[in-house]
Amino acid sequence: MNEMEPIPSLQQEFLNKLKREQSSDAPDRMSIPLPSYKGADVLSHVEMVKDLTLRAELDPSSTLPSICFYTFFNTYDSLNCLSISEDTTLIAGGFSDSYVKIYSLKREKLRGLRGLINPAEMKTVSDLENAKERVGSDCKKLLGHSGPVFGLSFSPDNKYIISCSEDRTARLWSIDSYTNLVCYRGHNSPVWDVDFSPLGLYFVTASHDRTARLWSCDHIYPLRIFAGHISDVDTVKFHPNSKYVITGSSDKSARMWDIQGGGCVRLFSGHTGGISCLSISDDGRLMASAGEDKSIMLWDLGTGKLLKKMVGHKSTVYSLDFSKESSILVSGSADGTVRIWDVKKSMSDNLNEDEHYSSKARMDIDENRSPVTKHKSITETKDLIKTLPTKQTPIYKIQFTRKNLCLAAGAYMPTEEELKGNNEQKNT
Repeated sequence: MNEMEPIPSLQQEFLNKLKREQSSDAPDRMSIPLPSYKGADVLSHVEMVKDLTLRAELDPSSTLPSICFYTFFNTYDSLNCLSISEDTTLIAGGFSDSYVKIYSLKREKLRGLRGLINPAEMKTVSDLENAKERVGSDCKKLLGHSGPVFGLSFSPDNKYIISCSEDRTARLWSIDSYTNLVCYRGHNSPVWDVDFSPLGLYFVTASHDRTARLWSCDHIYPLRIFAGHISDVDTVKFHPNSKYVITGSSDKSARMWDIQGGGCVRLFSGHTGGISCLSISDDGRLMASAGEDKSIMLWDLGTGKLLKKMVGHKSTVYSLDFSKESSILVSGSADGTVRIWDVKKSMSDNLNEDEHYSSKARMDIDENRSPVTKHKSITETKDLIKTLPTKQTPIYKIQFTRKNLCLAAGAYMPTEEELKGNNEQKNT
C-alpha cells in the first residue's frame, strides 16, 4: 500500500504560485530583511489607499499634471538641496551654513516637544495645546553638521529625515523632536546625496570617494559598499522594490547594484557629462537619467538598453520624476524651467542624433548679424509636451504626489541689478 503524499500548506501553495523572475541576476524575494509590521504601518497604508482613490489620471495627449511651485527667497546662494515629505506636509532645505531647515507646507507652526514642555505643568488638554502653540515656529533649524549639507531624504512614514554633508557623515533626525538621533560615519570624502528606502529601514549614500554605501538606521556602520565608478558618485536612488540601488556618477555612467550580493548588475553608458539626477518609474521598469549634458535618457531596466534621448533643456538638469502611471516625466533644470515629457511617444525616433536637429529647432538671430549667420541655439525632441518657465529660479526639486499633483521648488536667483539695488538700500 502506497503512503499518501503530504498535503501542502496554504503558505507553500502561495509561494509556489508566485511569479519568479527569469533573470539570472534577480535577487531572491525573501533576501532583504524587512522591519517588523506595526500598527502605524496600517494607518499609513490606509492613507495611501485613500490618496490612490483620489489620484488624477494623466494623459500626455489630453490631461497634463497640475504643478505647484515653491520659491525660496533671500537664500543668498546658500541653498544646496531640497526634499519634500511623502505626505506633502513638510519641505526641508540643506544649506552651506551646515544646517537643515524644515518648513511646513500646511501653513501651520512646527512644534517640537522634547525639552520645551514640562509635563508637570500640564493639568488639562488645553494646557498642552496652549504650550504647543507657544513653542511653535514657522521653521525648525537642525544643527549638527560641520560642513555644507548636500543631500536630504524623508522617510516614507515622514517621522525621520536623513541628511548628508561635506563633513563626510550622514545624520538621522527625528521630525517629532527635531533632534539628531544618529550620526553615520564611514565615507572618506564629502557625501553628495542620500535616499531612503521605500521600506523605511534602509538608506543609501553617494560620495566623492567614488562609492555608494547601504546603511540600516539601527546600525552605525555600512552594510554594503558599492564600488566600481571611476569618479564621484553624485546621485543615488532606490528601486521601488528596495532590492536594487542605482547610482549616477561624474564618470558619465549610471550603475544598478544588487543589494543582497553587492555587485553591479547593469551599466548605463551614453551621457556626455556627469549624471546629476535619476528617477525610476513606480512599476520599476523604466529609469530616467540626466545631468550636465542637458539631455535626459530613458532606459529599460530589464534589458539595460537605451530607449530614447530627450533634449530641450539649456542647462544642467537637477531633478526628475515620473507620474504614477509612468506615462509622463517632469524635469527641473538650472535654466529655470520645468518641462513635461511624453514617456511613451516615439521611443525609437529620438535615438538617431540627426533627428534632434529635424525636430523643433529654435533659431537665434542676432540683430547685428545677417540671416545667413543665424544658428541653432537649442533643439527640442518631439516628446517635449510643455515648457513652464520661472522668472529667475533654478529648479532644485520636482516630485509627484500620490494624487499625481506635481510639486516643484527652487531658490530665486536675483539679477545683478537687484543685488546692486539691495546693496544700495543697505548703505543708505
